[in-house]
Amino acid sequence: MKNALNIIACCCMLCLMSCHHKDIMCPGSEEYQVNIVFEWDKAAGASPDGMTLYFYSENGDCRKFDIAGKSGGPILLPAGQYSMVAYNNDLPSVEISDTQSFREIKAEARNVKGKNCLSYAGMLYESTVDKIEVTPCGVTYQREDGTVKDCGRSVIRCYPDSITSIYSVVIRNISGISGVSHASATIKGIAEGQFLYNHHFFGFLSESYFPLSVDTDNKTFRGTAGVFSSGKSGTSYTLSLTVSLADGTSYVKELDITPQIMNSKYPHNVLIVIEGLKIPESGTPSPPVGGDIDVDVEGWEIVEIDINTDMTEF
Repeated sequence: MKNALNIIACCCMLCLMSCHHKDIMCPGSEEYQVNIVFEWDKAAGASPDGMTLYFYSENGDCRKFDIAGKSGGPILLPAGQYSMVAYNNDLPSVEISDTQSFREIKAEARNVKGKNCLSYAGMLYESTVDKIEVTPCGVTYQREDGTVKDCGRSVIRCYPDSITSIYSVVIRNISGISGVSHASATIKGIAEGQFLYNHHFFGFLSESYFPLSVDTDNKTFRGTAGVFSSGKSGTSYTLSLTVSLADGTSYVKELDITPQIMNSKYPHNVLIVIEGLKIPESGTPSPPVGGDIDVDVEGWEIVEIDINTDMTEF
C-alpha cells in the first residue's frame, strides 16, 4: 500500500513539474479546455451565425468544432501541437473541401446547377493560427506577426478577416429602361476558390451570375455579387449585362470593369458604377433559330434567352 501511494505521489509531482518544464508531459489522453476568442478588428460589423474550426495535430489527426455565434467558446483538446483554421459556417453557397490537411483545406463557390458559372459566395471570414501547443497548464501559439503568445489561461485569440469580395453594381441614368422586363449580369475573370492557410487563389477566369433589380422610376439597375477575386495585377474583369424586353427580345453587352476593381480603396467591398447606358428599343427583329446575330446597336448583341428561367436557383 505504501509503495502504491509513493507511485501516485510521484506521478503528481511530475504533473506539477510540467507547468515549469514544458518538455515533461503527463501521460495519457486527457483533454484540456482551450478557450477560443474571436476578435473582429479586421472585419468590423461582421456578424456570422457561427464558426467552424479545424485543429490539425502534428501526427496527422484532425478535429472539427462548431461554435455558435461570433464570440467564440471553449473546446477540448489533448495535449500536443496543432495548426488551426477557422471560418464562418453560415454560407450555404460556399463549399469547404480537402479538410484532411492544413495545407490543402480550401473554400470554393458552388457551381450553379446546369450552368457554367458560380453561385453567390457571400462574405467568407477566415483565420489561421499556427504552431499551437496545448499543455496541462496553458497554451502557447504563434501569432500572425510571428511572435509567440504564452497564455496560462488557455486562451487562443483569432482575428478573422474577409477573404471573399462583395461587388455592388449600380447602373444608372439608363435610357430605354421602360421597355425592360428583367435584367441580370455576370462577372467574368474571378477565381473559383481559395486555399485557407495561405490565401492563394485557384481556378481563374471563372464567372458568377446574379440578378439585377430594375428601377424604372430612377432609371437604375442594381445587383450584388459575392466572389473569390484576387484583384492582382494583370487580371481582367468583365461585366456581361443581359436585358430582356417586354416583346421577348434579349440583348447582351460586355463592359470592362477592370479599372474600378483594381483601383478600389476597399478590395473586399467594391462599388462598380456605370453611367449613361442606352438600351435598344423594342421591335428589333428576333435572332434566327439556332444561333445568335451581331447587331450594331451601341455594342449590344441579340441573343436567345429563356426568360422563364427560375431565378431562385442562383
